[in-house]
Amino acid sequence: MHSQREPITVANASRLTRVRRFGPPASIKSWGQHLAFDSQSTLLLAMERTQPDRIRWWNLRGESDLPACSAEMPLSSEFCVLPGRELVVAVGEPDATAPAAWKKRLVALSTRDGSLRNEAPFPHFLSGMSASADGSLLAMTVDDGKGLLWDVERWRSLREMEAPPKNFYSQGCAISPDGRFIAAAQSQTPTDEGSGTLQLWDATTGATLCLLSGNDPYVWDVAFHPTEPLLAAGTGDNGIHVVDLEQRRIVRTFDAPRAWRLSFNPDGSLLVVAGDGPFFSVYRFDTGECLFGHQDGNDEQTSSAAFSPDGAYVAWGQGDYTVGLWAVPYPSLEPR
Repeated sequence: MHSQREPITVANASRLTRVRRFGPPASIKSWGQHLAFDSQSTLLLAMERTQPDRIRWWNLRGESDLPACSAEMPLSSEFCVLPGRELVVAVGEPDATAPAAWKKRLVALSTRDGSLRNEAPFPHFLSGMSASADGSLLAMTVDDGKGLLWDVERWRSLREMEAPPKNFYSQGCAISPDGRFIAAAQSQTPTDEGSGTLQLWDATTGATLCLLSGNDPYVWDVAFHPTEPLLAAGTGDNGIHVVDLEQRRIVRTFDAPRAWRLSFNPDGSLLVVAGDGPFFSVYRFDTGECLFGHQDGNDEQTSSAAFSPDGAYVAWGQGDYTVGLWAVPYPSLEPR
């Protein structure tokens, strides 16, 4: 079942319909899921957010709505799919036989069968991860707002990024499409007062290029526009801040409640926002107009939402630990 879907656009986004539900549901309480597609829009991957778990993934070209594969090792809740490499990267949690120096490992697993392809000691708390467009680099945010750039080919750290001047904890991070910039969402610790910060680094040197205040204690996620020199930042209040990378300043803000995770469609005309709570919305990026929204009844869960790389689907983690897939319906087969 992988018939060609109509791309989601400004003109048809209001018609989105859930076309598949991937499971099985959880038998225990789930606090939400992190989601990602592979670069071919054929695999959809998900992992529970709040405890070591196993990544599971589904083949969108198959008929079954049960997982095609599940990795066997326990992992932390952040992961990243490397474009064009059939690999998913995450932090492996220790087991009883692990040497003391290997308490945590940065691992690369095959998306074909979940087998281990690479690993290295990783003595950090991972809070965010993003891959470059060609899959050769990983940007990561770790302890106390620090940034790391990881060389995938050599499977080692390439450089550290300049730490923020205050005691922040990091959330999402991203690499620009041209590989020049790395951005991180930096939030205040619960005991501090003040504004969260959007930090922009030079990917080549690791130097901080700018620190922009969001006028909110929490800046939760960042996403580079795929075709223009713009960056979107989601905050814990009600705003998406749009940053001009050339001017290095916030040029506009539009309303989006508790914008926890962000994902652009391929041409950047739409932004899907997963809220801090059981909901997601699709916005027209140039005007900030909300074109579509959905929520379920589990207000104890928060999941990411993501556009598929081909722009035909939006995936969102549902409150029963299933994953919903939204698309523009076929006129003759699915209700509007």
